[in-house]
Amino acid sequence: MSYFNLENLSAKNGVIFMIFNFLFCTLSCNAPNSTLQEQSVKNEQYVNIYGRYLANTNSWKVEASFFSADTTKPQKTIAVDGSVYFQDNKMMLKQIKGFDPKYTFQGSTPFEENHVVKLIRNNKKESTFSLAMSPIGKYGPVGNISKSKGFNLTWEGKPLTKNETLVILLTDSKGNTQTMNRLGPSKTNTIEVIPPQLKKVEPGKGTMSVVKKSRNTFNQTGQPKASFVLEYYQDSIDILVEK
Repeated sequence: MSYFNLENLSAKNGVIFMIFNFLFCTLSCNAPNSTLQEQSVKNEQYVNIYGRYLANTNSWKVEASFFSADTTKPQKTIAVDGSVYFQDNKMMLKQIKGFDPKYTFQGSTPFEENHVVKLIRNNKKESTFSLAMSPIGKYGPVGNISKSKGFNLTWEGKPLTKNETLVILLTDSKGNTQTMNRLGPSKTNTIEVIPPQLKKVEPGKGTMSVVKKSRNTFNQTGQPKASFVLEYYQDSIDILVEK
């Protein structure tokens, strides 16, 4: 007849208990922590930044939208774990029902040649995105604007850099608008407009306006990928288009 050996059973239970604890600890330690994963995904962002400056009112409108890099979900903007600044001005988080959150700044601040958007996270880690663009002062045609000969456009300020574009808009008295893009770099602050680019405007009185654009992209290790676009709108001027 066999009997239970309580001493042996107790020892076996102890071994089983130790094995169970080891397996439990191993599984628990290796199991994904949902909070940490969410935070990691949340910090893997890219950002789109758009800024518009109106010279006639000395006013800015800047928007920054942050996107999660989690490719398993539809692309939507997110609120970051920290604060966002434009030229040391804190950008406000806009969260309107039915719309994705974004950070905005509207107001008057001096136009400087270097424009900076900075993300300062709550853990003090910073991400900085900067874009250089010089302003445009007075501008206009050199001499007359002729549909048959074209014209030269000049402006107060620096030549275009390789990241910059100058958009020229001519509107005649009938409301016809001719748009032209000049890609940088340019050697001087004067560019030529040739006759074929004036085919949409009719001779007579009209207006001209210019917009200077600059763009930069960022792809630095350990930082969000980013696209930064600035537009400088100068006030329109009266013109006369000849035949």
